[in-house]
Amino acid sequence: MLDPTPGRHTQGAVGFIEHGWFEKELEQYKPDELAAVRYNYESKGKMLADLNNWFHMFTSTGMCMFTKFLQTDYPFMEALREVTGWYTFDVNEALTVGERINTLRHCFNIREGLKPDDFKLPKRLMGIPPFASGPTAGVTLDIETVKKSYFQVLDWDITTGKPSKEKLAALNLSSFVTDLP
Repeated sequence: MLDPTPGRHTQGAVGFIEHGWFEKELEQYKPDELAAVRYNYESKGKMLADLNNWFHMFTSTGMCMFTKFLQTDYPFMEALREVTGWYTFDVNEALTVGERINTLRHCFNIREGLKPDDFKLPKRLMGIPPFASGPTAGVTLDIETVKKSYFQVLDWDITTGKPSKEKLAALNLSSFVTDLP
């Protein structure tokens, strides 16, 4: 629900990380103790931002997302370097590309009148009321804390969704994003 195009099956979610699914390129971003972060909602913003940025960059290449889901050891970065000739292109640059895409898509939503609070999850999906049994028994998702953490990491205003001027400048987007309300 925090992605500019929410509810897509081809956009990442922290659940991938929490269940131990990591692409080899993102291993350096893996928390040391996955179980410790599962219900630590303050820590999810950074993981979600990295994963969303990665998936935005990946899908922009035109490669099939199912390749990534089925084969996490696919040498994606090596293949991208060979195809493009960008031999020094690294994961950090890839995440920046993804962040640019994520931010531009988000700015499009803002320009068209959508605000962060316009995207909601059903209460039952958030564990309201909590399930009485099963793997998520007694758990209620604190989506507001996740949202605050995510927006803080991306340097977006929590109420309006607008990226800061500093963030737009850092992503070289200032000249593209000039018409936000």
